[in-house]
Amino acid sequence: MHLVFFPIKDADGEITHIGSLTHDVTESRKHQEDLVQSQATLQAFFDNLPGLAFLTTNDGRIIAANSFLADEFGITAMRAKDMLGNDIQTLLPHPWAAELEKATDANERPGKALSYEAEIGTPSGNRHVSSIRFPIRAPDGEVTLAGWLVFARTAQMRATDDLMATREHLHQTEKLAALGQLLAGVSHELNNPLAAVIGQASLLAEDLEGSEHAGRVSKIRRAADR
Repeated sequence: MHLVFFPIKDADGEITHIGSLTHDVTESRKHQEDLVQSQATLQAFFDNLPGLAFLTTNDGRIIAANSFLADEFGITAMRAKDMLGNDIQTLLPHPWAAELEKATDANERPGKALSYEAEIGTPSGNRHVSSIRFPIRAPDGEVTLAGWLVFARTAQMRATDDLMATREHLHQTEKLAALGQLLAGVSHELNNPLAAVIGQASLLAEDLEGSEHAGRVSKIRRAADR
């Protein structure tokens, strides 16, 4: 209950009575508690997301956020308590700030959201992130807020690079294996007729030993051996 007590004075200004008003504020107090709980739930949702999340007004002022970038990458300026009330353009690391105008333009069109990837510098090194900016509309359809979600993709990018490197290595190995099979086949195809050349050259060398053709037969044999 909400109680109000007030003095009632006579014509001489003397207090002669005490008045009181009593008002049942159960519903309004419940609504207030529900609002506080809703805000706490929303903040808990933000804080437990595996990425950066925040809400901004149309002019870029942050009204809700989590501290993912500060906790994950050590970007202290991106703590939730330091972000609230600030202009997002002053906080976003490069090259996000360069993408902000494009993202805003995309959100001004009905139903449009913009996603893009960027590489940012952090105290712990460069990190790949994937960002999504989307409009939030009032019941009358007017865009009143913008939502942002930013997810770290460094591990996925590294895994993708490793997978591509493995595939390339496997591809090169397969090419070498195919080349080896080709060379083995060529060698086999050459060995058969060359064996006959070497054999016949040996027989000729015996028959023509000491003759003027012995040198030519020797050259044939050496060439076939090589």
